[in-house]
Amino acid sequence: MQAARTSRMTLALILSLGAHGLGAGLLFSGALLPSIDIDLQFPSEVEFGLIEGSEVQIPAEQSEQATDTKPAEAPTEAAEVGKAEAAEGKDNAAPESHPEDKAKSALDGDAQQLSMPSGAQIALRVDMETVSKTPLSEDVTLLLNAIPDWKALLSGSGVHPVSDLKSLLIASPNLQREKLLIAGSHRGGKKAVEEAATLLAESQGATLQWTERFGFPSANWANIDKTQRIVTVFDEEHFALCREEDLAKLIAAAQLRDQEHSDPRKEPSTSSMEGLLSLDEGVILSLEIENARLFVANRYPQAPARLHALIKTPKDGIVSVRIRGQFPTVLERQNALVFWKQARDNYAARIDALGVFGMGMAAPIRALQFSEQGRWIDLTGSLTLDQCRLLLSLIQERLRGTRHP
Repeated sequence: MQAARTSRMTLALILSLGAHGLGAGLLFSGALLPSIDIDLQFPSEVEFGLIEGSEVQIPAEQSEQATDTKPAEAPTEAAEVGKAEAAEGKDNAAPESHPEDKAKSALDGDAQQLSMPSGAQIALRVDMETVSKTPLSEDVTLLLNAIPDWKALLSGSGVHPVSDLKSLLIASPNLQREKLLIAGSHRGGKKAVEEAATLLAESQGATLQWTERFGFPSANWANIDKTQRIVTVFDEEHFALCREEDLAKLIAAAQLRDQEHSDPRKEPSTSSMEGLLSLDEGVILSLEIENARLFVANRYPQAPARLHALIKTPKDGIVSVRIRGQFPTVLERQNALVFWKQARDNYAARIDALGVFGMGMAAPIRALQFSEQGRWIDLTGSLTLDQCRLLLSLIQERLRGTRHP
């Protein structure tokens, strides 16, 4: 009798796992999801920017504050050879690296205007320090690993995002590898970033050369990717990897974001990039898409112009999610609200009809709450840990299918 009961329990477990596996597979394939007639695209001719270009003023004192973060020089063999050749008056002397010297900054004297041009951006921010302490740590790691090509920027540097970074930003105007940029807060501080730059340069047989750009210590980043990038150290722990032409945009984006999140009664921060990586309290992951309609093939009017999605720290096995969409006009927001409420109900009914194959996703979809304010639609809901893992897995599958040269 005991053997028969055990056999039945085993069979039930196998059937249950098989049903959930099949359900996940069907959901991943999209075969069971109703179409909403929106096709995604990733245009190649777009730069890192905003829907409407903007300018920010960077105070001159930032140059003086940033100079204090200059990395200590560790003369390389190539640099020493360059010095010897220069002393002999040879024309082919290697450029001398002076990370301690105060290179002339573009910010010398007066405040400077930096521009954030018209364009688009897809920005994923992760509170790595908090994520590592939650049950979703492995799932978020898998999600990061699914982002096309971004780890090529770190390969050879010894930097491991999950274990080494406290916070992380991965951004691009279109997910093309050459336009990807990374910013982060390193647990080991600026010294660890400098060591990573040195290690990478040595692994590629390159000479590391420090200089100043916009008042911040910056050097060549010898990534294995063919795109030339630089590493910039902003303060005691914050750094960024990007193309040289994107650095001004990155600083402008940080200033704009800092102004949005700071107390209006106080002066905005000018000495660090903390604002660039900031997340609202309790949020562990956020995805922000600027100029979101640019990524919709048919420019569907129900798609928002800006999209913000976030996941909060799990509490008692429940994960709160929030999605916000901004539309060009109040009328478009009103029409979109009708559309997305209908889409929510259609999805819930379709998944509910799958029974066990729906993996319990119908209830949280049906429970999604809409609110509206001005040109924004706000969507809030909650998921169990397993449902959140499924959602992250669906995103992973989508990302793996999005590859750009």
